[in-house]
Amino acid sequence: ASSAEASAVAASAAAAAAASKLKAGNVLDQAFEAHSKDGPAVGKEREAAGGQKRLSAVERIRLEHEAAKKRKVEAPPPSSSSEEGGEPWLAAGLVVKVMHQDLNGGKYYRKKGLVEKVRDHYTADIRMIDSRDLIRLEQEMLETVIPNVGKRVLLVKGTHKGRSARMHAVDLEGFCVTVELDDGTVMEGLGYDEVCKVED
Repeated sequence: ASSAEASAVAASAAAAAAASKLKAGNVLDQAFEAHSKDGPAVGKEREAAGGQKRLSAVERIRLEHEAAKKRKVEAPPPSSSSEEGGEPWLAAGLVVKVMHQDLNGGKYYRKKGLVEKVRDHYTADIRMIDSRDLIRLEQEMLETVIPNVGKRVLLVKGTHKGRSARMHAVDLEGFCVTVELDDGTVMEGLGYDEVCKVED
């Protein structure tokens, strides 16, 4: 009888342990359900209390994206030098064309001049070829001059900037030229703004 009692006690203890485990499991399930249902409200309460709401990965990425867009919008505008055509190309000895329509009543418009001195990367003193007047203009008001085949040019942009060459061909339809460098290298497909006539 005593062994039967001991078995009954052991069985009831095991049942009690299982019930307490089940109860613990239910408590966790209930807590999870409560969090899922009340999550946003709980989050709001936490925020109101000064805590931080836990963000999902998607929300975090969205907020980072919005912050990046805001930074881009608030970024300062590019400097005037980069607006003037990007890469500086002026150099002493270049023959350039004036494209300023209003300067001196248009007196110099589409007329050629010689770059005598570059004041900074984007401004130069130009000696006009016809009138011999000396004017100071910014790069954005000037244009490169493409000479006849066989004439000397300077590469003013790109990887070979500063190299001297000779005009080899002009492609009027493609708006590009072919030049031959002093070392004999032939370069094709250069844009009109990549080469400029130099003083004879």
